[in-house]
Amino acid sequence: MDPNTTPALEPPMGITPDLVDPYTRQPNLIVTSVVCLTLTTVCIFIRTLTKAYLFKEMRLEDYFTIFAGFGFASFCGVMLAARKVVQGSHQWDVSVTGLMDVILLSNILEIIYGPAMFAAKASVILQLMQIFTANAKNFVYWSFITLLGLNGAFYFSIFVAFILACVPRAKITDPSLPGTCISINGSILATSVFNIVSDLSILILPLVVVWSLRIPLKRKLTVGAGFGTGVLFDNVFLFIERFR
Repeated sequence: MDPNTTPALEPPMGITPDLVDPYTRQPNLIVTSVVCLTLTTVCIFIRTLTKAYLFKEMRLEDYFTIFAGFGFASFCGVMLAARKVVQGSHQWDVSVTGLMDVILLSNILEIIYGPAMFAAKASVILQLMQIFTANAKNFVYWSFITLLGLNGAFYFSIFVAFILACVPRAKITDPSLPGTCISINGSILATSVFNIVSDLSILILPLVVVWSLRIPLKRKLTVGAGFGTGVLFDNVFLFIERFR
């Protein structure tokens, strides 16, 4: 069996594999990556320029934001590189060799994901601490510190886990080799659950602080509506993950 000409999956009845010019969603991946990366880069550049040259004050969260931007750029770069190995096509339209290349690039994406996501969340948490704690080491302060620590521990653990996804690593692209591999589906599910819980925690904690402020109810509702929108989108994401 030649892995370069053998489909990676038996096609459905009545479907003929096409390894030469297969149907692909690559244009969608390219457009999405380019648009998101452009918007992210512009926003980070404007923010950094404002903080560094106008306010002349760069805080730790600003450096986390820049690091997250580089991480996202790397993520998009790997996504765009994956188009050369027919990512975005039906598995029966991909050769066994092509599938192994996609799996390897997917593993690289998962390795990049951990540090980039932690940097993004750390930036948000530190900014919220600047707004809601005012250097007071109270319950809210320690809650944010706890969230920061839990996110750091989790994303570091998945970073290491995906580096060691298979031992030896060559087994990632050659399942016939002796060794062991982690459950990728289990890791992705655990990451999804943690993301939902941590995102909701980050969004809800400021709501608790806002509700305790001695300000008119109308202002509480106005401020809370912004965070409430984030909670709504998180619940929509939870619904999608549940029934996907």
